[in-house]
Amino acid sequence: MKLYPPETHKETWKAEAEERGTSMIQYLQDLIQEARYLREQGQLKLGDKRKVEQLQQRVEELEQQLESQSSNRVTSQTQTIDEELVEKILSENYTPFDQLLEELLKQPEFRRRVRLDLETGLYKLGDEARVVFRRGKGWKHNSGGDK
Repeated sequence: MKLYPPETHKETWKAEAEERGTSMIQYLQDLIQEARYLREQGQLKLGDKRKVEQLQQRVEELEQQLESQSSNRVTSQTQTIDEELVEKILSENYTPFDQLLEELLKQPEFRRRVRLDLETGLYKLGDEARVVFRRGKGWKHNSGGDK
């Protein structure tokens, strides 16, 4: 049986056979047997290449979506200050800013939100290796030395 493959295929096969130290005929026979084995095992099917390309394209789309959502999340973080809570602590009289802040800090709901935002921010900075946590000591800026 004579085969007439494109010259580029023939050159590739010849180079691969030389790398393995076999003749091109032996290399092609081994390659065919390997492909048969994979097909019998259900690991190689016609159309797999197309499916792989589709999956790679889908992965790229999902990565872009994730990146987009990530950047949106950074720009639109949850609002810590609840306007209703601020209105609730205000009275008929003028209240200095520092006093309003003190009153807000006394509110359990506000403290919970601040705590959650702070924890989220610290863990994000930790993931980026910008801060470090040590049990029993707390958090610190990751500037090198450990104190």
